[in-house]
Amino acid sequence: MNKHIIAAGAALLILLTMIVGCAPATSATEATEAQTEEPTATLTNTPKPSNTPKPSNTPKPTATKTPKPTATNTPKPSEKPTTAAPATQEATTKPTEQGAAELIPPGQSIWVLDTTASEHGSAAECPAPFQADFYGLVAINTIDNGITWMRAQDGITYTLLRQSPNVYWGTGQSIYPGYTLTISVVFASPTGLGATFVLIDQAVQGCNHYWKYGGTLR
Repeated sequence: MNKHIIAAGAALLILLTMIVGCAPATSATEATEAQTEEPTATLTNTPKPSNTPKPSNTPKPTATKTPKPTATNTPKPSEKPTTAAPATQEATTKPTEQGAAELIPPGQSIWVLDTTASEHGSAAECPAPFQADFYGLVAINTIDNGITWMRAQDGITYTLLRQSPNVYWGTGQSIYPGYTLTISVVFASPTGLGATFVLIDQAVQGCNHYWKYGGTLR
């Protein structure tokens, strides 16, 4: 009986030894299988939701300055000219002159000019003096606002316009070629006058020759 107990104990011991020796292997195998079987977690980057665009900034209305109406200068009536416009000869004549009596006899009259000029000369622009004479008989005839003047020796009639009471002036071609003649006559009395004759040289700028004569009513 003891042999049987010892044998059973030995067999049990052997069995326990086998169980103990096999246990770790099984556990390791199972662990390996478990590791094999368990799926490896894969990290998947889940895309983050795109940023929802923020609403654009609505531009705030800027305050616009309304331009103030500029004051418009209403044009004033034009000022009176400082320089008076030239008036007509009648307007500029003094009342005493307007009322002054004309000394020349009305109609036609004959006058005698002195044989010698009381004064004569030439402008500095003239290259040389000029010899001429204007004495002799002169027929004068009164016309509207003037007189006609004709010396018998010349046979040319000149029209002299009234410049002021008893003062007359006119111009025209002379008997001397290349010269223009101007005549100024002043009646100093009903029987006396003074006449100035100017010959203007057409070829020389600024050159003129003048003569002054006295005359009496015939």
